[in-house]
Amino acid sequence: MKVQPLREITNTNEWDDNITPKLWTKDAEDAWNFVIEAIVSDPCIARWDSRYLFYIQTNFCNKGMCFVGMQPTRDPVSIAAIRRKMEGGRCEFLTYPPKDGAFEIPQLKRICFGSRKCKGYETKLQSYLGEAYAGDWGLGTCHHYLWGCRNTWITDQYALVFLCNYDGNNGPICRLQMRIMMMHVDVIQNLASRAI
Repeated sequence: MKVQPLREITNTNEWDDNITPKLWTKDAEDAWNFVIEAIVSDPCIARWDSRYLFYIQTNFCNKGMCFVGMQPTRDPVSIAAIRRKMEGGRCEFLTYPPKDGAFEIPQLKRICFGSRKCKGYETKLQSYLGEAYAGDWGLGTCHHYLWGCRNTWITDQYALVFLCNYDGNNGPICRLQMRIMMMHVDVIQNLASRAI
């Protein structure tokens, strides 16, 4: 489909002009929807859907930290897996496929991603605190996806259990513990990082 109706609107009007119903025709609406679908149907990034859980995967090293926000793909296997998870079942995503190929693996599709370089003292952090800071940063960056619903944080550091059970008086660790425990997320370990 061509985007000619949109081009006509932008060529005949200034950028700050109000778009009136006379200008916004059915053809312009169809062209607009085509552009949006073309952008969000790419395998790199998908459209957010509030009906499904949000998964955020984080990683940390002394050079930097990153996150990837994901939701299940819209195939029947993934939809069935997310419904079982939302009803209290176990997480079936990011599992190893069976050797005999007995069933299909549910898939997650990326919605957003980000990374940043570690600054100052962050370059000196050990992995468990670094993963916690990466999670805090990633969850904070994606807060508009997380607000008001349960979500899942996938991390490759099991030592976050230490942070959640910390009862010392170190101020920065206590603040980080408080921020993470205030978030409504399930924390699971990334299966791909486990030593088998």
